[in-house]
Amino acid sequence: MKWRRRHRPAGDRGAFALEFAIIAPFIALIIAVIISYGEVESSQSQIEDAARSSARMLTSQNVTDPGVARALAQTALTDATSEDSNLTGCGVSNVVRVAIGANNAGAMQVTVRCSTSTMLGIDWTKSATATSPLDPYRATP
Repeated sequence: MKWRRRHRPAGDRGAFALEFAIIAPFIALIIAVIISYGEVESSQSQIEDAARSSARMLTSQNVTDPGVARALAQTALTDATSEDSNLTGCGVSNVVRVAIGANNAGAMQVTVRCSTSTMLGIDWTKSATATSPLDPYRATP
């Protein structure tokens, strides 16, 4: 059996290249948006981790003075966000001692706010709040 080559009509030459040239920018944009969304979610996870570590540090130090608590939380936040270059302008926006439980042991609640930018140049401001319980059996300094 002899294979014959099909002949396309003259009007179809280059149709695939033209369709690809029209569709390719949209596909690239969709991929860039997906990557940017991943960057934002990764930054949010790092901000939440920084808030948790700040609250944990305050409860391990058993700090009661609000000024000292804010300074220690800011130090912990700086340490936690130092490895990510996308996070800028990180700050502790709120430090509160909250009473919880029957024995009124309490907890430290820290709210952190950071800015981040994506590869598309979109700037986001994200925040996270973390609460860490105080140990009622730990002696105060």
